[in-house]
Amino acid sequence: MTAAFASTDQAYPLIWGSVGDKVHEDIAKLAIFTPVQKPGRVTYTAVESATNRIVGFTIWTLLAEKKEEAVDTSGGVPDIPGVNMDLWRWKLASGRTAWGSKMDRSKDMYSNQQVTGPIPFVALHEHQIRLLDLQPGNFDDGIQCTLRIVSLDDLPSYEALSYVWGDPAATQTISLDGNPFLVSSNLILALKQIRRPKDIRSLWVDSVCINQKNGMEKINQIKIMRDIYGKCNRGLLWFGEPDTFEYSEIQDVFDFLQRVAYHEAIASRDISKRTCEAIVGMIRTPWWTRMWTVQEALLPKSATVLWGNKACQWKTIEDAADVMCTTNEVEMTFWQGQMIDHFLSRVRALSFTRQIKAADLLPTLVRFFPRVATDPRDKIFGLLGLVPEEDRHFINVYNFDYNTDMVHLCYQMALDMIHAIGGLEPLLSFTGGPQPNPKMPSWVFDWSSNDSEERGLLPNTQCHFWNHYWRDRFYDASLNQGCPMSTDRETLTLTLQGLQIDTIVAIFPMQDSLELSNGHADMAVLNTFMSTISTHLSFESPYPYPYSSSNPNPDPNLTNLEALWRTLLGDLITDVNGSYPRRWAGQSDGTQLLDSINHKSCIGQCLCHSVMGSQNHVCFVTAAGYIGQGPKYTRCQDRVYVLLGARTPYVLRPVEGGGDGHFTLVGDCYIHGFMRGEAVDREGGKKQESVVLH
Repeated sequence: MTAAFASTDQAYPLIWGSVGDKVHEDIAKLAIFTPVQKPGRVTYTAVESATNRIVGFTIWTLLAEKKEEAVDTSGGVPDIPGVNMDLWRWKLASGRTAWGSKMDRSKDMYSNQQVTGPIPFVALHEHQIRLLDLQPGNFDDGIQCTLRIVSLDDLPSYEALSYVWGDPAATQTISLDGNPFLVSSNLILALKQIRRPKDIRSLWVDSVCINQKNGMEKINQIKIMRDIYGKCNRGLLWFGEPDTFEYSEIQDVFDFLQRVAYHEAIASRDISKRTCEAIVGMIRTPWWTRMWTVQEALLPKSATVLWGNKACQWKTIEDAADVMCTTNEVEMTFWQGQMIDHFLSRVRALSFTRQIKAADLLPTLVRFFPRVATDPRDKIFGLLGLVPEEDRHFINVYNFDYNTDMVHLCYQMALDMIHAIGGLEPLLSFTGGPQPNPKMPSWVFDWSSNDSEERGLLPNTQCHFWNHYWRDRFYDASLNQGCPMSTDRETLTLTLQGLQIDTIVAIFPMQDSLELSNGHADMAVLNTFMSTISTHLSFESPYPYPYSSSNPNPDPNLTNLEALWRTLLGDLITDVNGSYPRRWAGQSDGTQLLDSINHKSCIGQCLCHSVMGSQNHVCFVTAAGYIGQGPKYTRCQDRVYVLLGARTPYVLRPVEGGGDGHFTLVGDCYIHGFMRGEAVDREGGKKQESVVLH
């Protein structure tokens, strides 16, 4: 139907009928609508008390004026040749009832939003949700459902379905409250599999239980998503129907995972290649690619995985991943090891996210950044339900809705994370390249983008961000001085306090081609790099290590060469897997690294992974001779600053015509001699100044 507006001069919903029909009789009995007779039609209007809006609808009484064919109106609402005129009842929020036809179902009178079928989406109040009662039936029967409204405060009994909507063009019809309603074909398959033969099954299904065309209702339901999934009896995680595997092979997968979860010793001969292929097939189903399924898996008290007609407890899958990760009880061949790598990366990412605070939103957003959502704003909204109630005062994006554009949503998300963390971690790992959206501020990450390079994520991995994230915890460039800041919502700028270290005058972009070969860094690339930089830098000259109260006696024997190799390592040595920094680099590490570079020979795994932190970076030298490592798009004449609230220094680029103190963000950097607060506590050093990031 056509939506009602606050002026009687505008269009109203059309309901076909004739004078004296039941539709007029029902409306007259309500005594709340005022009829206005017009040629060939009657317009009914009323004032809605809740909003003081004028609402209404029009009933054409002379159908011949709308259609040339002769029309028989003797049998109630008439039959128009070629048009399906089956009646449906529209029950409004106030309890009023009107009649209409299938042909007039395109819009909801009160929400002014298009709906997918002739369904009365009665307004929901606080803590209310709709439940879908799936009527009993056999697999091949049509889907019959009814909707009802319940309050979460009453602790209703229901299960929450998690699934992928799938191709929007692939739809089928179910019966909802006796009316046809279009849903995705994937949902049809899920409902057929979980339907009980004799009992009603009460479900919460987002695409049906939320009016998807009512943006305000969507955002209000998102705000209680933690309760919707947290208070359900069980989550049902529908992975879909298998494309290339038999049901029996799916059962083999679930049986194998259960044996692993129970710590039963598994030899490689006990696992067929087909079972491993099926496990990889399981974690490559579209369910694992969607943003909303993250919280749908983690928030329920318990969850069951459904793949085809087979089921497995989600906890069993998590326990199996834990065993594979922490023990050697499962012996694997090479291709079985590949299966484990795929399996662990998917499952453990969810396990790590089960208990998060507002301060954990940054790594959570990065971890699931490759996941997709139909609406790009859902790449933020889809994770907010994971934040507990006591932490939500940090997150102002809860007050945003689907009318907010992506630039302002990402801007607010960046500010929320800075406030929640109490520092500038959300500025980590930018590369200095152009923003995918040119309207996005340089210091705000565009979470809607699928361009992983801007976040510094290597293809198919996230090692660049995590390299920065974990190293950042070892440094303290601003000596934990707090994070004084102000913002301007008109210009989307962020004003910070900082100390300028120096200006970059030379760039050495060697790390673009640094690669791992058989687990070892390419020493030939580093050898060429060292030869190139030696033409600009005297290796044996003393390094201009800054004086500070924390280091009043800098090593007089520190050379440019030592500062350079420490810069290549970030002055840190990682663990054998390259996951986390474990300690500060020592002289023996430098000796081993330089010997390997000179002889183009292999180095140990820990040193190898430490060097790989230089991948996709550049080395630079400043006007005062300081040596550093920064983002790949660093340029000469960029500035290096220590920003209060940041553990690492940052490379900033002056805004052309912006005046002193106005910059765009390039990215965080390592600059030897300034990673432990030397810029802040050095006596006689430069005073703090305002830094405005655009």
